[in-house]
Amino acid sequence: MVNAKALLNVFEKYLSNKEGWQLVPGSKVNYIFLSMKTYRGSKRTLADGTVVSPGDRIGEFHVNNNNMPRVDMSNFRQFNSDIKGEFVQMGKILKEGEFHDCKAFFGRTILYPFVLKYGFEIFPIEKRSLQAFLNLWDRLIYHAYTQKKGTKHRSSQEVWISAARLIELAEE
Repeated sequence: MVNAKALLNVFEKYLSNKEGWQLVPGSKVNYIFLSMKTYRGSKRTLADGTVVSPGDRIGEFHVNNNNMPRVDMSNFRQFNSDIKGEFVQMGKILKEGEFHDCKAFFGRTILYPFVLKYGFEIFPIEKRSLQAFLNLWDRLIYHAYTQKKGTKHRSSQEVWISAARLIELAEE
């Protein structure tokens, strides 16, 4: 029988190389990959007034699932602190001028409740086919990495935060 974790790790490694994902520079935990993109969606206005228009540079982040076996989910406080640390580090590198042309960052994740308190905004994923794929992907990851069964599954949501808000987070 194929080892699901090994298969997921190989796929994620392939995808991260193909898409040019990089770990957050200076990260202590390496929980998040980043990639820079040109925005192609419809105009989006974030709560702080940042307007993201087609053609703008944005960052996309992805959870580093290869690190999931190292995450102690029983220590929620530590996990939450580590996730915040990733976003604080992103704010620091933005402040230092790296990714200076980036207006905002977004990701699609089931972990959206964790990031609300840091200033992220939650939006539904509009493309039904993408939502269906992400639901399947998230369930595969969940079943590969957790021993807990029978838990209610949440659907991925799109989370957005402006570059300015990430810099503020780094300065708090």
